[in-house]
Amino acid sequence: MASLAFIQAFLESFKGFLSQATLISVLIASVLILFCAILLLLALLLRNRLASYIATAAFLGAFLSMPFVLNILLTQAIYPIETRILHANPLSYSNAFSLQVGVKNHSRFSLNKCVLRLEVLKNPHNFVEEHAFKWFVKKSYEKTFKEKILPKESKVFSFFIDNYPYSKTAPYQVSLFCL
Repeated sequence: MASLAFIQAFLESFKGFLSQATLISVLIASVLILFCAILLLLALLLRNRLASYIATAAFLGAFLSMPFVLNILLTQAIYPIETRILHANPLSYSNAFSLQVGVKNHSRFSLNKCVLRLEVLKNPHNFVEEHAFKWFVKKSYEKTFKEKILPKESKVFSFFIDNYPYSKTAPYQVSLFCL
């Protein structure tokens, strides 16, 4: 029963990925998965032990780097955007956070959806924690804007968080990605 729940959870998360993905990103991911499958098949079919080890290492390298390659292709080559944080600060006299970000579309495609994310970080005590806490955040707030941004067009997105329970000096990071 536990494996069935795991499979259902995986399929739900994969369905979430596909609901946010565009046709171009699904095609690029499919090509990368096909490349990894060919490398795996090559590693299994080669009779020479050294060639099999090299193909296995190439498969592992390609498989583990696939999310990073997909991210770089989508954010820098296909959908490059320019973002400006106009203001991002907790309000002084209430428990709220105000965030305003400008985005300019530098791609040749129109963008249909942007996700603005505010991540509240834990207070670091050393160098390792400072970098680790950027990945393991205390709380994440996000808002999806389904507005069309044509090529070379700019938009401004605002995000207001009520009941912001963190101190005014709590570290945070702002990110915006568009598809």
